[in-house]
Amino acid sequence: MKKVILIVVAMMAATTASMAQNEVGQITLQPKIGLNIATLTGESELKPYLRMVSGVEVEFGATECLGIVAGVHYSQQGAKFKDYNGSFKFEYVNVPIMVQYYPIQGLALKTGVQLGFNAKKRYWSEGTSIDIDDVFTIFDAQSKVRTFDFSIPVGVSYEISNIVLDARYNLGLIGVLENIDGFKNSVFAITIGYKIPFN
Repeated sequence: MKKVILIVVAMMAATTASMAQNEVGQITLQPKIGLNIATLTGESELKPYLRMVSGVEVEFGATECLGIVAGVHYSQQGAKFKDYNGSFKFEYVNVPIMVQYYPIQGLALKTGVQLGFNAKKRYWSEGTSIDIDDVFTIFDAQSKVRTFDFSIPVGVSYEISNIVLDARYNLGLIGVLENIDGFKNSVFAITIGYKIPFN
């Protein structure tokens, strides 16, 4: 009986090891598109906003279980007001740099850092749109939208026949507005992509 158990355990370990293997040295390109569930932390009057995200990521197979990923995403973010028809609309060029761990074949756990560069910042209400910095100028407020953002992405993805389903949360560490506490980006992203091997 002990021999049978040992054989079963050995087979399971061998199967797990083979499934977890990542091709060392392989480089893949992954275009992707999806949805953001975005909001800004630190303000109870705001609620999540459904927006778009698209981009491309490059992965390098560092070891059998680890991949190094760098990407560029065009990400629509922001938040809606709960009590009236108004919203903050931000657009960022985000650069995630992450490590991916493969516990089994196809499944990846990931984390890293993400640099963000603001490309657009609008306040929208009742069909009217205005640059958020102009709003601060009108009210003589000593603030404006930061051009740089920094966040920590944490997520999981699963690959089937080169199709990758990815879910990740981007936790903003820097306030969106200068001289005003809070208002940090908080974004949950769901994307679908396709891996294209280069070697």
